[in-house]
Amino acid sequence: MRSLIFVLGLLLLVACGSPGASAEPTPTPAPVRAIANQGAYAALVDEVFSMNLLLEFSRLDAFERDAVEAVELTPASPLVEIVNAQTFSQAIGGLRSRRNLTLDVRALAPGEHTFTGMQIRTSTRSYEVPVGELRVAILTGQTPGFFTVFQTRGVFEEPQPLVTTLVNPTRTTYQFRGIIPPNPALSYGPEDLKQLAADGTATPVPREGLILEPGARIEIRIDWTLDMPDDQGRSVELRPLALLEGPDGPVYIPMANLVFRNAQAVRRL
Repeated sequence: MRSLIFVLGLLLLVACGSPGASAEPTPTPAPVRAIANQGAYAALVDEVFSMNLLLEFSRLDAFERDAVEAVELTPASPLVEIVNAQTFSQAIGGLRSRRNLTLDVRALAPGEHTFTGMQIRTSTRSYEVPVGELRVAILTGQTPGFFTVFQTRGVFEEPQPLVTTLVNPTRTTYQFRGIIPPNPALSYGPEDLKQLAADGTATPVPREGLILEPGARIEIRIDWTLDMPDDQGRSVELRPLALLEGPDGPVYIPMANLVFRNAQAVRRL
């Protein structure tokens, strides 16, 4: 009897006093997650623009094999709708893999909204994925027939200024006021907006803006500061509109997306 009591006591001691039994369980990484985003997008009603995200996931999860069937941004908003979603795989070794996710988004109604998550539905399951902040500003307005020649567009690993050329093919004079919307990760002041001469000389744009006469072709540069911590994987995206003032009020020129990613930190994730 004493032996039985001793054995039971020993078992109870092992179960309750073992360091392994009291340790916190190791958190299991989410099967799919998005690299944190700081995105700001401006568009006119009925315009289609893109959002560019980077997903990381376990190669052991079904997401590795399944096709993405639908994506919804959350919290939901009547201002926009996703009309297309494309993914491009990017192997990184080990048990993790990545996909670039491009969303084509149609602007439906004027207003502002911030998305902080998305729901991805595949052929076998759904995933709730936090995305950071994706801010959209939808406007009503006109485009005057202007176009821009982009020197800066695409995805960049290092900070660099925005350089573009404004071309006025119309018979009307317009005044360039700046670009919208602001992105909290990209800061600049009036002194950072410059006009570039043919020889590369840069002069600050007057506070009242640039005058673009009919047929004018003016190259501008914005020397902004990018807030991108070295030790954090982060994606900063801007889809701007150029704001012009015309004889009948403000008009807008759609511009190309720019994406800045802290590539070294992202690779370490």
